[in-house]
Amino acid sequence: MTTVWENIADSQRRRRKKAECENIRLKMVIEHQQKVADNLRNLIQKRASQLGAECSFFTDVNYTNHHVLDLQGDVGEFQSLFRHLDNAYQELDTVFAANGLNNMVVTRSDVQVRDCAGGKYVELLFNKVLPFNLQDARQATWEHFRGSEKHMGNGSVYEKTAEDVNVPYTILEDFTKEMHSNSARADASMKQVVRRHVEPNRDVIIAVVSVNPAEVKNKRLGGLKYQVRSYAVTKWSAASTPEREVSQLQCCSLISFDEETVAKLGSDAIRALTNFLIVSLAAKMQGHQDCIENALMDHALLTQQVP
Repeated sequence: MTTVWENIADSQRRRRKKAECENIRLKMVIEHQQKVADNLRNLIQKRASQLGAECSFFTDVNYTNHHVLDLQGDVGEFQSLFRHLDNAYQELDTVFAANGLNNMVVTRSDVQVRDCAGGKYVELLFNKVLPFNLQDARQATWEHFRGSEKHMGNGSVYEKTAEDVNVPYTILEDFTKEMHSNSARADASMKQVVRRHVEPNRDVIIAVVSVNPAEVKNKRLGGLKYQVRSYAVTKWSAASTPEREVSQLQCCSLISFDEETVAKLGSDAIRALTNFLIVSLAAKMQGHQDCIENALMDHALLTQQVP
């Protein structure tokens, strides 16, 4: 357990140093942006006065247009993802038994290319021992995956719409994202369903996503069309002692391509796309781990400060 806390302490030191550097950078950016904003404000006010004089006769004081950003498309577009979601939950124990997560206690990460009936798929996983009780770990993990932070770590979201449907712990998302992988960049259009299953001894969060290319900045990635099934499980850890309960965070993502995509792109392009996704999703999974761990640490510190 000492080693676990040493790792946590190192992580928090890196987090503090990164935050300090980021604060300095942001202060400089804000000062620059403030100057730019002041200049733009003056220009806009001047132009607004001109337009007001030129177009006043078009003004209708009785009409106001309110634009509401809503989930694009019909929920029916997500029906196939709901089927994948149900299958993913049914196959959870089989997947975790095959990759060893069921009985894994030590902190570990791994990447494997595996065979299945539909061809090959890529599997990324990590197991992290968290020196926090299960209830806190459950809540921190769900708060992370129900929010927007889960999209970070491997890129930036341009536009996102989300909707809570009339199903407990279920979220639909439709978004466009720029994905990063080393020096490569690719824009992708994604539809995702996230669902939480609260079980007596563990929490299971499953996300299934369908990805299509929106704009590709690297032509080798022109076939950016694939599916991802992701699991995040929080459970009691066998590393617990009578004096202290600890928990485990286990994440696993399975990346697969449809047969049409494989046939269209060929082996070289699939290899390039696979390498891109491995690096990109590994960064995203590390982001999950860091965000959840940081949230737990912040909560623990806040609890200690409360009289």
